[in-house]
Amino acid sequence: MAMRDFLTGAAIGGLVGLLLGLSVSETVGAVVAGLTALLAAFFGLADRAPTLPSAGPARIGGFAVGAAVFALLGVHLRATDALGASEASRLAAWEGIGFPAAEARALVAFEKLGLAPAGAAVAAAPSPARTTALFNAEAAAACADLSQPIYGSGAALRSAFAAEGGDWARFAASVPEALGDAAEAAVLRAALALVCP
Repeated sequence: MAMRDFLTGAAIGGLVGLLLGLSVSETVGAVVAGLTALLAAFFGLADRAPTLPSAGPARIGGFAVGAAVFALLGVHLRATDALGASEASRLAAWEGIGFPAAEARALVAFEKLGLAPAGAAVAAAPSPARTTALFNAEAAAACADLSQPIYGSGAALRSAFAAEGGDWARFAASVPEALGDAAEAAVLRAALALVCP
């Protein structure tokens, strides 16, 4: 019975820990803290519900162990971008929109490592914590906004990036307008495709 309670607590703790570890949003931290308090009450710290038996220390201990282990796993997965697109697929995406192989490799190195391509002036290297929209509500909302079909031209897409603010506006400002409307739109759409799965 104690082992079953421990494993039940560990499974739910693992889910909570993994979600917390993968998240880059402060809001999720607050929600998980509230959820943890609710689950602690459910598991037996507040023994007021007459239909729910108190599991005692086994289930609570399992929850704590599961949450700790899977939070570390989630942080590792997020930090290494293990769930994100591989460098090969990023390279294929840049080459797919018409960039030569050497320039595409330089752009992938810039995305992953912050190394600016030769002869390029950039405002700032991309932030490693913002390279994926996974469990990031702000990036997911921006992805939905910027993926609208009404942004057909490079100028319209640049304006939409600027309206989003933050990293989106800085990236749009770093794309030279001298590229021409079609190339500008291609670069902005490629960046959008790399950030938004």
